[in-house]
Amino acid sequence: MGKPRSMDTKYKDDLFRLYVQFHEGKVDTTPSKQQPGSNEYLRVAASTLLSLHKVDPFYRFRLIQFYEVVESSLCSLRSSSLRALHCAFSVLETVSINLFLYPWKKEFRSIKTYTGPFVYYVKSTLLEEDIRAILSYMGYTPELGTMYKLKELVESLQSKPSTAATSRCGFCNRPGAANTCTQCSKVSCDACLSAYHYDPCCKKSELHKFMPNNQLNYKSIQFSHLVYR
Repeated sequence: MGKPRSMDTKYKDDLFRLYVQFHEGKVDTTPSKQQPGSNEYLRVAASTLLSLHKVDPFYRFRLIQFYEVVESSLCSLRSSSLRALHCAFSVLETVSINLFLYPWKKEFRSIKTYTGPFVYYVKSTLLEEDIRAILSYMGYTPELGTMYKLKELVESLQSKPSTAATSRCGFCNRPGAANTCTQCSKVSCDACLSAYHYDPCCKKSELHKFMPNNQLNYKSIQFSHLVYR
């Protein structure tokens, strides 16, 4: 087993795209954008990715070392268990989904760590350093030891109007792709550009080489709508 290949990356991208579309469909009332009420498509895509036996489990997750986090929690905290971990990650997932769907809502720009759900489900199950790392990937930073707040850069990106609204990101499928890979023409929004900076390019055995669209020459611009997965 080794590092993920382009085919494995495709399964990850497909799963992520379905996941984003599923949750966006819950708030988009446009008939053409509404998603099926069942998450069966997500389950199938996830099962397909997990069944790729040639991929080392270490590479299944892009941002966090999931299995290391789970092992550390189970070994270090007596209150931690597989059921408790499921609840803890569900809470963190809800936090990320709320921030993704409603970035303009002030109530999602801070997380109070002394509230019941956070204390009971998250702090009692995950190590503090792992909680801090996971929330940091979402854009939160600890403050005064009692809460996490969104970083100023994240807030400015959320409120900044998109200059490429007609082009959708090849990672999250949301409008606003302002960067293009000069090797495979995959496009990315600014937020995903930092989150997936180590995503392997499917055209070559190396990382993507993204450039802002306004810095591309005219030959590259005419192909900037193409997305290779």
